[in-house]
Amino acid sequence: MSSRRDTSEALRVALSRIAAEDAAALIEEARRGARAKARALLEEALADELMRAVERLHASPAQPTPPDDGEIAWWTYCVLWARDAPELPHGLEGVEPGTEVEVITEGELAALVSAVPLAQYNDERLRAHLEDLAWVERTARAHETVLERVLGAVTIVPLRLCTLYRNTDGVRHLLSESVDALLDGLQAVDRCVELGLKVFALPEQAAAGARAGAAAPRDDDPVAGPLERTEGDRSGAAYLTRRQEERAESERAREVGVHCVETVHERLIGLAKAATTSPPQRPELHGRPGEMLLNAAYLVARERVGETRDVVAALREQWEPRGFELELTGPWPAYNFVSSAAGIVS
Repeated sequence: MSSRRDTSEALRVALSRIAAEDAAALIEEARRGARAKARALLEEALADELMRAVERLHASPAQPTPPDDGEIAWWTYCVLWARDAPELPHGLEGVEPGTEVEVITEGELAALVSAVPLAQYNDERLRAHLEDLAWVERTARAHETVLERVLGAVTIVPLRLCTLYRNTDGVRHLLSESVDALLDGLQAVDRCVELGLKVFALPEQAAAGARAGAAAPRDDDPVAGPLERTEGDRSGAAYLTRRQEERAESERAREVGVHCVETVHERLIGLAKAATTSPPQRPELHGRPGEMLLNAAYLVARERVGETRDVVAALREQWEPRGFELELTGPWPAYNFVSSAAGIVS
């Protein structure tokens, strides 16, 4: 009996020793298993929360925090394909300081909007704002900043300044009722931007035309009347000769200007998907010392903007020594090429 008890006790001691040696390793294994299980549970919970967030984003994309507790309206910037919405840059500030640009989706289309206080943007206040040049300048710059930020990422149909809706249903109505025109507009300018080009005749080039436009001396002019003309420069023959030379010089300047405009315009048409021209602006509008000869816009694929700038730089080197200045602007939203789509907004 004593021998059996001794053997049993020795076995217990051996097992106890083995258990003591394995306990730490077993605890570590259990810890790793628990961590893996906890991680799996956390990942599943996080995945559920992420899916709910995505559902909320698509179910109610137009519920940003209003700028204050009063009634709000929705300033609308542009229309884009709904499929492109994930490509939009984040953190776009709206025209009203402290607001953020949001997305409203309806079918294939989406619109960018931001909240504005209705009390400051109702019809009466808006008319007053539009008479305040500082307000117009600030608001137009904020509106264009949004368009320029998204223009590099997605195709848009830009909407006019002060396109406002009382509620988000109004924006959705725009997208659903005008879907065909808006989709046509997006297709027309897909992956393109607008570049503007103006050509000016520099003062020395315009001088010939200015001289030719001077009024001829009248017979009763006290300075240059017929009774005071001499045998020299004031003689009738010299006067007629001078006038003929001025007219010839003016005609030559006009022909060179026409040639410049045709050459430049045709060169850029070759790079663009579409082009359009507007009447040249008067000097009091463009603020240049010379005459505007060309006021054009070109619809250019994004990947060809750099090439177009290089071509204009070469044309500038060719024509500036001959008295012409080329001014390239942009890229801009393609206002001139989606007029039928953008014009649906009343």
